[in-house]
Amino acid sequence: MMSLVSLLLVGILSLQ
Repeated sequence: MMSLVSLLLVGILSLQ
């Protein structure tokens, strides 16, 4: 579960 959250955070950060 935590891995999915971290992947979402990385995706959002890379988009910015």
